Amino acid sequence: GSPSPPLGLLLKLLISMENWMKADDRNVAVVHCLTGKGRTSTVLAAFLCWMGEAGFGDINKALEYIAKCKQIPTEELTIPSQRRYASYFKNMLDGVRPSQPPLLLKRIIMSEAPKFAKGPTRENMKESPEDEKKLMGCAPYLQIFKGGKLVFTTAATLHVQQADEELPFVQVIDGTVPFNIEEVIQGDILIRCRHLTFNKQRVSMFRAAFHTGYVPPNVLRLTKSQLDGACADRRYPDDFFLDLIFEKVDSETATKHLEEQAEEEDDHGESPKKEGKGPVVKASNYDAMLQGDSRFWDVINSRRQEHTSRKNDDPLWGPTVGRRRGEGTKKEEDGGAKTGTDSASKQQTPFDTFSIGNEFDFLPVEPATAAVSKPVEKDSLMEALHALDEDEVETEEVVFDDSDAPKSESTISAETPLDSYN
Repeated sequence: GSPSPPLGLLLKLLISMENWMKADDRNVAVVHCLTGKGRTSTVLAAFLCWMGEAGFGDINKALEYIAKCKQIPTEELTIPSQRRYASYFKNMLDGVRPSQPPLLLKRIIMSEAPKFAKGPTRENMKESPEDEKKLMGCAPYLQIFKGGKLVFTTAATLHVQQADEELPFVQVIDGTVPFNIEEVIQGDILIRCRHLTFNKQRVSMFRAAFHTGYVPPNVLRLTKSQLDGACADRRYPDDFFLDLIFEKVDSETATKHLEEQAEEEDDHGESPKKEGKGPVVKASNYDAMLQGDSRFWDVINSRRQEHTSRKNDDPLWGPTVGRRRGEGTKKEEDGGAKTGTDSASKQQTPFDTFSIGNEFDFLPVEPATAAVSKPVEKDSLMEALHALDEDEVETEEVVFDDSDAPKSESTISAETPLDSYN
């Protein structure tokens, strides 16, 4: 599964949650994932910023608040790919549109082989601790996923005459490790690197999710701290990195890729209509809207202006970290002081303390004044997307094994094609 919701799917989740929350004041949205940490917190932080709830406008500040609520350090709440997509979402809220053309991923270069196992000795090498480190390495192969589907697999390339079925064992002494790709990609992409042990077990070494619309030109460098699974692993040196080499594609190649993508969406983009329900719209349709639909960016611009206006009008508008419910604006506090009203004398229940929004309004309380609810205005974009159903997202638990493999030969000759190492 994807370590972070793709931008298109994240957009669908936010719109679905917003429509549900606006449908009735007492509706509650429950968000969860496998562990209830990374993906859940990423969606919640994005929703707080999407709605302007509790004054959050920066997704990183929202993640810090959620970490405080969970009583865990911020760096333990999310993984690098989730933080990368948080920055993409921040770009989106700032009005920065992702670039639309597909890119040609020519090759991927690994700075050196991670130390997952000890390989055979080399000629003219002494049995010293320094030489022992140079003999460490792995048998890596890369996989590229798009929309949860495996679209490409390749092994490291050590020499020109290397066979397609050969999975070489690379060592630190070999230096940089190249992977030839030559694949046209677009949108949300997941790259995963695995190590095939000497007893034919597959071990996930690291992975990284990114969106081609927000990558820098030509080269995307991912350091050790930006790779899931490698950021806290001592088998990777501190200066470890992964370089993704891109090239722009010509108009003919880009057109062919877009036509193939359109054909795939026609086949799988919408499910058959069920009785009483509309078609299920896939996240890829939302990703297309994210790139090209001007109505969506008009909504982004209007919300940004609304948040700015609320911030200027209300001095206390902002993240309510540690703020008790029931606090009024500065003007209300001043008015209470003049009339001799002691706001501190108000009784607070445990539910009222340190809560955001009206999530405990179902409790029996006696308000001082009757609140008049106003009908919520919905723009045309929200109305058009009101009846969307949820997608079934395939999940996967990735375990990064830290056990060392025994010694063996320098080259693993795969008995089956490399595509079978999935």
